Amino acid sequence: MGLQEILDDLTASGWTISWAFQYAPNEWRMSIIREADVGAEQGTYTTHCAFASSFQSALEDCLAKRNDALFEPNVESIGTIDNTPIPTRLDLSALGLRKTIKVERRI
Repeated sequence: MGLQEILDDLTASGWTISWAFQYAPNEWRMSIIREADVGAEQGTYTTHCAFASSFQSALEDCLAKRNDALFEPNVESIGTIDNTPIPTRLDLSALGLRKTIKVERRI
């Protein structure tokens, strides 16, 4: 099967390439993902290829592992925005430095 057919299979099955890179000559790494709703939970299925000799081989390996993909539920963010005003002057004393530095020029 050619690369175009493999990419078509990937697309048709709802998966996308998350990342792919060539680590060293003849060593490709790749990850594919698929967003999903599992009951009341939303998350991402992920499968990886650790090493492959080519981009196409890495993609084929990832696709072969789709049935064993790990599901990670989405985690709701509980962070808040800090609205504390930012000081307009840098307080060098907190760093143990003098506030004023005298510079002498010699001509």
